[in-house]
Amino acid sequence: MAVDGLPLSTFKTLVRVQKANGVKLIEGTESSNKAREFVHEIANAIRAKLSSILCSSTAFSVLSDGSQARKTSSEKELVMVQVVKAGHSVFYVAALENIDSYGDANAENLHKSLDNALENKLKIPHDKYTKALVSATADGASVNTGIYNGLLVRFQKAERPWLVSIHCVSHRLELAVKDTLMKEGPFKQVSEMMTTLYYLMKQSGKFKRHFEVTASALHCQVYRFPKVHGTRFVGHQRKGLKILLHNWIPLAQAIENSIASKKHTNMDAKLNGILKKLRSLQFLAMCSLLYELLDIVSSLSLKFERGDVQTFEVLPAIDVTKVRLQDLLEDEDPVKKAGYSIEGNSVLCNLPKGGHMRKSAEKRETVSVELDGMSHAQRRSDTSTSSTTDESDMSRKLKQKVVPALMKKLDERFQSFSNTLFKNMFWVNPANWRSDAPETEIESLQACSNHFSTTLVASGFDSSKIKLEWQTLKIVHKSFYQGMEAGEMWAKVLQYRRKEFPNLCLLVELIMAIGVSNSTVECGFSMLTAMLSDRRLSLSHTTMEDLLVIKANHQVWSESERDDIIEASLKNFMSSKRRKRQVQNSTPNFATVEHGHSMPKKMKCSNVANSDTQDSDTQDSDTQDSDTQDSDTQDSDTQDSDTQDSDTLDSDTQDSDTQDSDTQDSDTQDSDTQDSDTQDSDTQDSDTQDSDTQDSDTQDSDTQDSDTQDSDTQDSDTQDSDTQDSDTQDSDTQDSDTDSSTSDSDLSGQTDLDNQSGTEHVSDDEPDHGGGPSRSVEQEDRGDKDFDDTDSDSSF
Repeated sequence: MAVDGLPLSTFKTLVRVQKANGVKLIEGTESSNKAREFVHEIANAIRAKLSSILCSSTAFSVLSDGSQARKTSSEKELVMVQVVKAGHSVFYVAALENIDSYGDANAENLHKSLDNALENKLKIPHDKYTKALVSATADGASVNTGIYNGLLVRFQKAERPWLVSIHCVSHRLELAVKDTLMKEGPFKQVSEMMTTLYYLMKQSGKFKRHFEVTASALHCQVYRFPKVHGTRFVGHQRKGLKILLHNWIPLAQAIENSIASKKHTNMDAKLNGILKKLRSLQFLAMCSLLYELLDIVSSLSLKFERGDVQTFEVLPAIDVTKVRLQDLLEDEDPVKKAGYSIEGNSVLCNLPKGGHMRKSAEKRETVSVELDGMSHAQRRSDTSTSSTTDESDMSRKLKQKVVPALMKKLDERFQSFSNTLFKNMFWVNPANWRSDAPETEIESLQACSNHFSTTLVASGFDSSKIKLEWQTLKIVHKSFYQGMEAGEMWAKVLQYRRKEFPNLCLLVELIMAIGVSNSTVECGFSMLTAMLSDRRLSLSHTTMEDLLVIKANHQVWSESERDDIIEASLKNFMSSKRRKRQVQNSTPNFATVEHGHSMPKKMKCSNVANSDTQDSDTQDSDTQDSDTQDSDTQDSDTQDSDTQDSDTLDSDTQDSDTQDSDTQDSDTQDSDTQDSDTQDSDTQDSDTQDSDTQDSDTQDSDTQDSDTQDSDTQDSDTQDSDTQDSDTQDSDTQDSDTDSSTSDSDLSGQTDLDNQSGTEHVSDDEPDHGGGPSRSVEQEDRGDKDFDDTDSDSSF
C-alpha cells in the first residue's frame, strides 16, 4: 500500500478481503489508524537497517535538497545517503525534514536538520557520523554553497577538514546550458513555444481531441507535449523538442482546420500565433539546431543522473562532450538531420503509422505528410551547390556563436574538478594504469590515504601495506580481470578478495562513496509529489516521511532484506501486551490426534449459537441413516477427544485407554451416567428432534450439539446402549450417546465452549442431575481400535 501510493483508507478494504479468504487476523486492526501505526513501524525498521549499514561501512556521503512539497506550503529538506554495498554505490532515503519546525530555511537550520536526521532518526553514533562522512552534495543555492557560512562549509567546520564539498554536476550542466543557449533570442522563442503548447493541450481538451482526430485522418502517430519548464534537466528539454519536431505538420494542419471551421473562436488569436511560427522555415531551423545541441549535452546529463560517475571521471566526460560540440560546427543542415525535406514552399516528412513506433525499424511502416505555405523558403539551385537559403545561413551563424560559448561555460562550471585530490583518484579505473610509471600510482594512493587518514584509520587502515597490496592487485588483474570495466572489477574484488587486499578495499570504498550528482534527490521529490495526490494532502509530516522512506527505498532491498524488515516491524508492532493478548485470544490451540490430524481445541463459530436455525437445514435421516453412522465413525477418528462434544464423538473413537476409570466401570454406573445425561439434555433442550435428525446432527459436528437432540429419542438410544453394554461388556463398543456424555463431562473446565455448544454441563441456575466425572485435558495417547459395523448399527 505504501509502495503503490494507495490511501490509508484502503487498508480497511484489504483486511476485509483477507478475512473473506479465511485468513485469521487480529480483531480491531482494520482501521486506517492501525495502518498508520504499522507504516510507522515499517519505516522504523528501515531506519534501523540503514543505521546498521552505515555503521558497518567505511564511509558514506550525504546528498540533500530542499523544496516546497505540493500544496503543503511548507519547506521540506530531503536527506539521502550514498554508501558502497557489495561493490556498488547505493542511494538510500534517510529522512524528510520539516524545515519550518526549525525556523527559516537558512544554512544553520539546514545543518541542524541534517544532524537530526542522521544522529537522532538513524541513531548513528556521533563519532561514527563525524569520521565516516566524507562528502556532502547539494545544488548551487547560496544557502548550500556559500563560501563563508553555507551548508557545505558548516559540515567542514564540524571537525571534518577532509570533507569534500560538491556542487551537483547535473545542476552545473543545466546552468551552463541556460547561461549560453537560453539567452539567445531564437532559442528563447522555442522554449516559450513548448510551454505554450503544453498548456494549450492541458487546458483545452476539445482542441486536444481535434488534434488527435487530425492525426488519425493522416494515419500517423502523434505524442503528448510534455512539461519542459521549471526544474527540469537537459534531457526533458530534448524530449520536448523531439516531440515538437515529430508533431510539427499534424499540429499545423489541425490548427488550420480549427481556424477554418471556427471551432475554437475563443483561441483564434493564440492559434494564429502558433501557426505563424509553424509555417516559418527560420523557426523550424532554430528548433532543429537546438535539438542537435541538446542531444549532445543530454547524453552527458543522463550519465550524471545515473550516479555511476566517479569524481575523477567528470572532466574526461566534459572533454568528450566538447569534442562532439566541435564536430557539430562542420555538420550539415540541421533541418535535414531532423528528417525534413524542403521543396519550394513546402516541407515533407515521413512519420510512422499509428502504433508502428513499437515495432522494429525493419517492420515499421511510414506515411508521408506535407505542409504547404512555408514562408522565407527558397528553392535550392540544382546547378550551384553553394547556394543556400537564408534560414540555413542564420542557423549556421548562430551555431558558430553558441557552440564556442557553451564549451567555455562548461570549462568554467566544472573547473573545481581539476583539483589535485580528484586527479589523484585516477588509479581507480584500470584503463588509467601506466606500466611505464608505477611510482605515480603509488604516490596517488598515498596522497588519497593521507587526505582521508582520519576516516580510514577509524576502520583499521594500515598505510604501510598499501604498496604491496597494489602491486599484488595489478598481477591479479592481469590474470583474472583483464578487460573488465572498473565498476565490475572492483565489485568482484570487494566481494571475494577483501582478505587479500583489506587496506586497498577500504580506500576504494571511500572513493566510490563520494557522490557527485544530486539527481537522485530530485527523483525523491518527484515520488513525494506523486504521492501527495488531491486526496492525501492532509497527511501529517510524520506519516508523509514514513511513506516516502518505504516507497523510495523499496527497489534497493533484496528479497531477504524485505523479509527481515517486515519481520522486525511486525515484532515491534506486536510488542505491546494488549496485542499479545489479542493474538492469544484469536489464535486457536491445536492438539494432535491419531492419524496425524489436528483440530482446534477451542473453536467458536456463529453456527453453534444458532443451532435451532440450523436444525431446519439438516438432511432427513430417512435416506441417510446407515450412511450417517459410517461417516460419523470416520469423522470421529480425525477429531481430538479434548475438543469433541457430544455431537462429534462416535462410539468407535473412544476406547478404554482414553476413558476415565469411572467411565470404565460397571453397566450400572454407565446407565446412571446416561440417565443423568438424558435428564440434562431434557432440561437443556426444548426443541424436539426425531431420531433421524440426531443422525444428521452428527454429520455437522461444528454446528450441532446435544441441545438439538430430542429427549425421547435419546431415552431410546440410552436403552439401546444399556442393552448393548450388558450384552457385550466391552468398552470398545460403547454407545455414542454414552461417549458423548462422558466426553462432555471431560470438558467441564471449558465453560465458554459449553455454554455455546450445549454440552451436558449445567449452568449456575440449573440443578445438577449428576454426570460422569471430569477428565484431565491432557489425555494419554489412544491406540486405534477396529470398527464393528454391526455394533454401530445395533446402537441405533
